[in-house]
Amino acid sequence: LTRLIISTFVETMRISEISFLLLDIERHRYRSIPVELKEEMSRYKKVEIDEKSPIISWLRINKEVLVHEEVERRVEGGEKELTGAKDEMERGGVVVWVPIISKEELIGVIALGNKLSGDIFTSEDVGLLTTLASQTAVALYNARLYEEVVLMKNYSEEILQSMTNGVI
Repeated sequence: LTRLIISTFVETMRISEISFLLLDIERHRYRSIPVELKEEMSRYKKVEIDEKSPIISWLRINKEVLVHEEVERRVEGGEKELTGAKDEMERGGVVVWVPIISKEELIGVIALGNKLSGDIFTSEDVGLLTTLASQTAVALYNARLYEEVVLMKNYSEEILQSMTNGVI
């Protein structure tokens, strides 16, 4: 699933770098998922970001794609609350942060580098990224449900196999 998600973003957006981050609850950080990729491997960037960072806080509250050019414009326009996010984006070299929202919670983030063409991200690109992120959230939710069903099935089978008496 992770390979498919990353490949879809890389092929659709034609970007220089990508990272797929999910929340590590124990460490309170969003971390890149380890994944084996072929062609996209050179583009896959390992990223780790604290769940209380300005970028994550903004994504959690606003649930919108965060684009570096837009952040710069808004900071210059006087929106001081984005200054921390702008600084963090510049330090990390990631120009687009795409929130993955499931059940109103930020469960993951897709971090993208610049486009290979050198073009900026347009409003159409942001709309497409939002759609891809929504589909990613659904896929992740369904994968987790499937995993739970398999675990419950295996648990039930183990109980039945370990019973010495018959079951009616």
